Amino acid sequence: MKDITLFFDLIFIGGIETCFNDMFYTFKNSKEFNLSLAHIYQYYTQQESVIQLSKNAKKVIDIGTSDELNTDIFVSATMIFPYDEILNKVKAKHKIGWLHAIPDKQCTYENIFKYREYYKQIEYWVCVSEEVKKGLKRLLPTAKCEVIHNTINIERIKTLSKENVKMKKADLTFVTSARIGKEKGFDKAIDFIDKIHKKGINYVWYIIGAGVDSKTIQLIQKAMKKYNIVITGHETNPYKYIVNADYGLLMSPLESWSNFYDECHILGVPTITLDLPVYHERDNPQKMGMLLKNDLSNLNIDILLFKLREYKAYLRHYEYINEYDKWVSLFRKLN
Repeated sequence: MKDITLFFDLIFIGGIETCFNDMFYTFKNSKEFNLSLAHIYQYYTQQESVIQLSKNAKKVIDIGTSDELNTDIFVSATMIFPYDEILNKVKAKHKIGWLHAIPDKQCTYENIFKYREYYKQIEYWVCVSEEVKKGLKRLLPTAKCEVIHNTINIERIKTLSKENVKMKKADLTFVTSARIGKEKGFDKAIDFIDKIHKKGINYVWYIIGAGVDSKTIQLIQKAMKKYNIVITGHETNPYKYIVNADYGLLMSPLESWSNFYDECHILGVPTITLDLPVYHERDNPQKMGMLLKNDLSNLNIDILLFKLREYKAYLRHYEYINEYDKWVSLFRKLN
């Protein structure tokens, strides 16, 4: 059997951790591959995330305290820090980069400069979207890469969505499941809620998530004094909230893929987002929700209300196609 080690540095509940969890779960009973988790202990931000990931991983390795890590294939999803010293510890036949961010847009120039040596150690790249691939090619034109969209354990989230939850009653319920940070566009989401509020609609906006961005937290706390907003904090099961919402609301100014976007649609919930290129990598995004201009000038609340039933009717037949087979093909060809 081939030993596959997945590495990430900042382990907390989010899109990358969801992908890791789904990968470990999917390959748990594989007769070809053993998947393990590598981490750096001192960078933990949510211990429960590590515990959750370790349930399906063959083993868990603290690479920060290890002298050496031996594996057949090392898959690194880190992108915030240049970890040359970590990769130097890895004795692997193949080192793969798993990019979950657009490297030349979601990083500072200083970090990109530092990345170059780190990137040179990676022989092959897996990008979660075409947008990420384009960014990688702008940074490293000769990089060998392919696109494998994020994996989602559909059975798991549908099962979790059936859990009972008590929510405020309203004519229109919005939900956002995201890390509370500037990059998730909460300022723009508040602008959107302000327009709903001024329309006199009976609404409620649930924010599911936590974060350490004090400015964004203060922005939301201030908005809570004026608007009908509920913050649940970190939730291991956001799906019970999502499935009971009318719209998933995510106003990020930049996204590399967005699990939340797809999770909403899998649960039959349309979305309201900014009109980003990555959403057009899906089929018929305009039939799954409203795509808004950055200044919200094309927002028509009457149409938003009118089209809700139409969006939900389309999503009843929606099917998300996972691409686990692409990972299997990649692992098999790397001998």
